[in-house]
Amino acid sequence: MRLLFLDHTPFVGGAELALVRHIKYLDKKRFAPVVVCSGTVPDLVRQFEEAGAKVLVIPFEKFKELSSRVVGRFVKGVWEVWGILRKEKIDLAVTNTERAMYVGTLAAVLAHKKLIWWVRDFEYNRFLFRFLKIFPRKIICVSGAIREYYGGQNDPKFAVVYVGSDFGEKLKKVSLEDVLRVREELGLLGADLIVGFVGRLVGWKAPQVLVKGIKGIKRCKGCDCGDGGEAGRKC
Repeated sequence: MRLLFLDHTPFVGGAELALVRHIKYLDKKRFAPVVVCSGTVPDLVRQFEEAGAKVLVIPFEKFKELSSRVVGRFVKGVWEVWGILRKEKIDLAVTNTERAMYVGTLAAVLAHKKLIWWVRDFEYNRFLFRFLKIFPRKIICVSGAIREYYGGQNDPKFAVVYVGSDFGEKLKKVSLEDVLRVREELGLLGADLIVGFVGRLVGWKAPQVLVKGIKGIKRCKGCDCGDGGEAGRKC
């Protein structure tokens, strides 16, 4: 089965890294992956190729404003993906990001190809989402919260598939010496507790919640907020 994955993102984010790993572990005897992406990050193109995918680069233009120029860009994108679907004899198209979903959906419908949406975040336009969701065979969400956000909790077309990770196995290989060395490099050797944030600094990932929480912890320094006593109630 020939699979086409579409991803518009002009940077390396969690959705892209997850897609790289998904392609890497596909059974290549059963599936032949092709990736269509923007090509603005050569390292990402390299990672897709090393994972075993054929990579085709096209420009995914922004559609934030409605104008004749934007409509022209959209039509061009649909035309290019439609041509790839037919030339590469794709059996199933999978969209991995929002902008790719709009282009990929129309192209797949015109090319009479099966379609799946892979929905990883809360950034999709919900009006367009509801309007277009009749076209994919399946809508895969990476969490129950995302499924509910788009109104799919009672819709059999929606499915929740969590992103797999070998983080636990990698963590077992980290020694105490490794931890102490990194702490020393960061100037944190004497710290009792280190709190980290992994992710892009965008509002919907809520790094501001972490900052507010740390401020609250600093204000509560010296009292045990978890003991249920008077100090905890005041906090």
